[in-house]
Amino acid sequence: MKNFLRRTLITLKYRPSVIALVVFLAAFVVYSFNYFSVSTAINTYHGKHMGLCSFIVFLGSLLGMLTLINAFPKRKRANIPMLVIACVLIAAVIAADIGYIVSVMKVINDENGIWHGEVGDIAKKAISIMTSDIVMMGVVAILLAFMPLYGKLLKKIKTNVEIDDNGELEKIDIEE
Repeated sequence: MKNFLRRTLITLKYRPSVIALVVFLAAFVVYSFNYFSVSTAINTYHGKHMGLCSFIVFLGSLLGMLTLINAFPKRKRANIPMLVIACVLIAAVIAADIGYIVSVMKVINDENGIWHGEVGDIAKKAISIMTSDIVMMGVVAILLAFMPLYGKLLKKIKTNVEIDDNGELEKIDIEE
């Protein structure tokens, strides 16, 4: 376990972008596993652009992860155009989440504010999923913004392995 933690720290030390990528992946997995509730709300409310917003969130999350992977290639400098595209996709996902929430709220308010019963539960579940996606995308954006700072802090962590030496190493005879 100790060796696993040391190897993980070494990976994070040289590739701090992995932290943002893991949070991005977690956001995508949470949204994907709860997509049934989002699509049920689309089917129930028929709000304006709800389907388009959910499609943008799904596709933007998937493409955002791919561009984030390509923005920080292994043992090379950061690919700035890919990083910019990843940030734009994160902003598009957040905007689509907000658009979806606004559409659900507008449909609920047009129907005299029905927030109780099965119909209200569907709306509450969909809004909570989209809100959690907004929060996680915000965390990804913050992690990307502060990556130079915590990258320097990670490099200061000592990951060397101490080898016990009693000072009695024998000389190796290489003359033969």
